[in-house]
Amino acid sequence: MKTSLFSLQVQGSRTTKNGKDYVVAPCVMLVTPGVYNGEYVPPNELQTFLAAWNDVPVVVRHPHDANGDPASAKGLDIPRVGRVYNASLDGGKLKGDLWLDVEAITANGAEDTLAAIERGDMVEVSTGYFRIFDPSAGKFNDQSYFGVSRTIVPDHLALLPDQLGACSIEGGCG
Repeated sequence: MKTSLFSLQVQGSRTTKNGKDYVVAPCVMLVTPGVYNGEYVPPNELQTFLAAWNDVPVVVRHPHDANGDPASAKGLDIPRVGRVYNASLDGGKLKGDLWLDVEAITANGAEDTLAAIERGDMVEVSTGYFRIFDPSAGKFNDQSYFGVSRTIVPDHLALLPDQLGACSIEGGCG
């Protein structure tokens, strides 16, 4: 699994669905083309599995297995705090609406992140996805890369309350 860090600009609004309280916020999850964590992400790689971003789990920080390696957020023991819906591509930006479960976020110690989202503050996020790694090296916009991410299949979106995304807020993502 490859994880890639990005940022989120949100203005959260509260709603209730099926007896649960949610904060719903827009999100830019990925911007292409770009170089992130040393890999080039071409713009055409998002289109194939675009619909698969719908219903992807939202977690607080990336999940890891017992060895500390990146893990899928779709495992039974991974605490989820929300879901992504309405995934779309808009000029190279992968966008979606985050439905964040207020109770689950509180239970996972991310109350400050939730408060920031409700204020409309920028919050760092990171995409977690599986991909085929193409070892082709090159340069894009004066950034060197050691490989290309191909056939990107989504797994999760991570809220990063205490980490900086690869495409940080200052870098223009969100």
